[in-house]
Amino acid sequence: MDDFPIIRDLRKGYGEGGARVEVLEGIDVTLAEGELCALLGPSGSGKSTFLNLVGGLERPDAGTIEVDGTSLETLSDHDLNEYRHSARLRLPVLQPRGRPHDPREHRGVPVHLKGPARGGRPPALARLWEQRDKLPAQVSGSQQRCTIGRALVKKPRLLLCDEPTGALDYETSKEILELIEQVSHDYGCTTIIVTHNAAIGQMAERRLRLREGALAKNELNPSPIPAAELEW
Repeated sequence: MDDFPIIRDLRKGYGEGGARVEVLEGIDVTLAEGELCALLGPSGSGKSTFLNLVGGLERPDAGTIEVDGTSLETLSDHDLNEYRHSARLRLPVLQPRGRPHDPREHRGVPVHLKGPARGGRPPALARLWEQRDKLPAQVSGSQQRCTIGRALVKKPRLLLCDEPTGALDYETSKEILELIEQVSHDYGCTTIIVTHNAAIGQMAERRLRLREGALAKNELNPSPIPAAELEW
């Protein structure tokens, strides 16, 4: 199993002079390809900034993010955009807050996911396909499901999920986590779930914890709990 991605001495801050705030201070972490990882920490610890840097949405002040032998910080703006949107490295960031999806958008996604009906449709895709004729108001967590559906069109190798359950009720949160778990398994993609909910970390194979911009914990979980069995 390959390392994917490899992150070394990652640093990021905002502001100038006395007003500058260091958000990430020297993060070192390597994930294995196909690994399901939970990134934990309180608000303001640097979780979303970390995800934005790995996803190519921002550039680091220092350090390296290496993917398939290429360091993201060396890419031109054009190549970084290609990285964000390429078929091999589809990088959706699930944002539960924001504009609701247009019903036509929600209903159109499964057309691209149709795939073979017998034997060739991964379980995660099949779960989305079952909802193909419903409007967002009829499907719990529709925005998250639609975002995942758009990602699956590109057969992602890297799936980035920023607080995917932050605006959902308990049961819907469990359903979305089960879907993310299934996607990670079906497609073998490296998955990072950013969350402040420590219970979600129990489903991950690796748990990272940020505290004030530093990596306070990096541990393997020998016995991940299935998402369906999580409680909080």
